[in-house]
Amino acid sequence: MKIRNPFDNDPDEYPELTTLIDVMFLLLIFFLLTTSFDRNQKQNVIEVELPLAQHNQEPVINNHPVYLTIDKVGSYSIENNHFDKRHIFEELKAQIANSADSLVVICGDRSAPYHSVVFVYDMLQALGVKHFSHQVQ
Repeated sequence: MKIRNPFDNDPDEYPELTTLIDVMFLLLIFFLLTTSFDRNQKQNVIEVELPLAQHNQEPVINNHPVYLTIDKVGSYSIENNHFDKRHIFEELKAQIANSADSLVVICGDRSAPYHSVVFVYDMLQALGVKHFSHQVQ
C-alpha cells in the first residue's frame, strides 16, 4: 500500500503555465500587428477617400513636404487653406520657393474630377517640381 505524501505536488493539480504564456504572447503580437498608426495627423482635417494602391513606397526627401489636397468637388487646399484655380498656383509657388528639391504630396479624393488632377500635374510641371507623390491607403 502506497501512502501519499501530502507535501508532494501532483503535476495534474496545477495548470501548465508555459502554454498559457505562449498564447498570451501570440495574442500580443496579433494586436500589435493589427493596430494602425496615423502618420499624418495634421492631414485629417479635410475628409478625402484615398484610392487604394498595391505598391506603396515612402518618398526619400529630407525637407518638409507640401500637402496639396483635392476634394471630391475638385477644390484645392494646402495646409487646411482652401484656394480656387486662380490662386493655387501662387500659393504653391510660395510654398516651394525656399527649396529646390521640394516634395509635393497630392492627396486626391478617389472621386475627384480627373481634370482637377491633370491641372495639378500641369501646375507642378510649370513650377519645375521634380519630386511629387500621391498619398494612398
